[in-house]
Amino acid sequence: MAIHHIIFDLGNVLVDIFPEQTLQRFAHHCQEDADTLRRVYLSELHLKLMSGELSPTKFYHEMLKRFHCDLSYDQFTTIWKSLVGGPKPGIDALIHRIPNHIQLSVCSNTDVWHWQVALEKCSFFHRFKYFFLSFELGHLKPDPFCFQYMLQTLRADANQCLFIDDTLENIQTARRFGFHCLHADNADTIQNFLVNHGILPPG
Repeated sequence: MAIHHIIFDLGNVLVDIFPEQTLQRFAHHCQEDADTLRRVYLSELHLKLMSGELSPTKFYHEMLKRFHCDLSYDQFTTIWKSLVGGPKPGIDALIHRIPNHIQLSVCSNTDVWHWQVALEKCSFFHRFKYFFLSFELGHLKPDPFCFQYMLQTLRADANQCLFIDDTLENIQTARRFGFHCLHADNADTIQNFLVNHGILPPG
């Protein structure tokens, strides 16, 4: 397997995420129960934020209107940003073990707030060259556009790329394009795959 590029998902692959806890926090400030608010995650409203169709300000006002929340903009963003945690255990060390001749990228369905948090918490991003972010691309995985755009930007053939994601739909689309794929959500699984395929040395 001659891999020149590794493309990582962000949430649940590089960083921990806490959607249920975050939306539970919103329930303390809104006139809706926690179960109703939990359904915001990956809802049509949330997807519009991540695709860039809704600006953060419009998303904030829409959330207040729909769920009758009593929160200032700053209070809202503080809670929303808490969805993104730090690097998953072992990821930092793993990233630094990957040989420098392999180019690293991120491809993530995310929004500008969560990306800001990831940038603050992931010191290993200096090792990455490209960041394919849904709110900038205007498209969400598994839209084929995302995979076409990555290949064009990387100037690579799909069989030179390893795509790592925790969502099966995204993996399936990447496979149709010819990417090597790994369905994973932890550093151990990723490391074992890289060692078994000769990308990392054992140990």
